[in-house]
Amino acid sequence: MPPKSSIKSLDPKIKAELDRLLSQDNMTIDELVGFLQSLGAEVSRSAVGRYSQNYKTVASKMKEYKEMATAFANELGTEVESDAHQVIVQMLHTMLMRVGMQELDRDEPLYDPKDLMFLGSTIKNLMGSIKDRQAMEEKALQKARQQVADEASVTMKQAGLSPDQVKFWREDFLGVKSTQAPGE
Repeated sequence: MPPKSSIKSLDPKIKAELDRLLSQDNMTIDELVGFLQSLGAEVSRSAVGRYSQNYKTVASKMKEYKEMATAFANELGTEVESDAHQVIVQMLHTMLMRVGMQELDRDEPLYDPKDLMFLGSTIKNLMGSIKDRQAMEEKALQKARQQVADEASVTMKQAGLSPDQVKFWREDFLGVKSTQAPGE
């Protein structure tokens, strides 16, 4: 097993500053080494070069993961209908970002992006089945409303209400459109 990188054992504040500079991508390796050495860090050019390359690789993967999470969210649709839906999308995005950050400390990826896309697809299918269930429940609710309105209409007619009154109570109060013309 190779020794731990001198960059990974830097003071966290110095390492955070190095990460910030790498994210800006406007300094050469020699400039980065000079900067770190000016802060008292003992680092070699090769260690900074390896870390920089690894950082760029992980940054690229994180961008890819962010795009995957965005694509997944777009597939679910722009209409986020529930808090649960929003939480699932945010959880996926957070998970992808954590994976990318953890890869900085590893020599190999934690997950294959295909596996993460499979997870996203599975969540998408789950959300689809929830939408299907909600649609079925809405249809059943509409059917129940229709039955109640039909029964109420019969009762109101038997009670002597005029067709216009029955229509008012049916449509405006119960919210169910009449299937018959007023006066029938």
